[in-house]
Amino acid sequence: MGSSPISNTPLDLAYNADDREMYILVDGNGGDVVVAVNPSTGAILTDSTGAQRYGTVNSEDAFAVAYHDGSVYVAYEERGTGFGGPPPVVASKRSTSTLAETALVNLSSNCGQIRGLDSDGTALLATVQHCGPKVETINPSNGMQIRDIYFWSSGGSQWQDE
Repeated sequence: MGSSPISNTPLDLAYNADDREMYILVDGNGGDVVVAVNPSTGAILTDSTGAQRYGTVNSEDAFAVAYHDGSVYVAYEERGTGFGGPPPVVASKRSTSTLAETALVNLSSNCGQIRGLDSDGTALLATVQHCGPKVETINPSNGMQIRDIYFWSSGGSQWQDE
């Protein structure tokens, strides 16, 4: 039997309250991996055939995972296509039952790595590497930014919406 791509080095996690499952993004061997686990026991969940439920991401540079509207999203930078600026960021949209990729969404962030990803039930929420202390709200269908929410303005510690 070959070695498993699943490591014990977590990168991020997301919770699916609908199905009471947790998805853990781990540093993988040959590609990072998103794994479905039981949040109470930590056991890797299995499908109806008994196979472990995990999916390998087409990158060893994934940084964030989120559960949104029945799907799992894994964000990572595409390598070799930055043309002098930060590399483009994509989200691998995945099925919750198989964790297989169902779509690839180009995220319109020009602010480097997506460091954190979550959902507010309507949009994806992302923290970014550059461009100030902000959260980007992102349309999960087309990857376009909806708005930026800055943590504080230069005049004091208050929220600022743009």
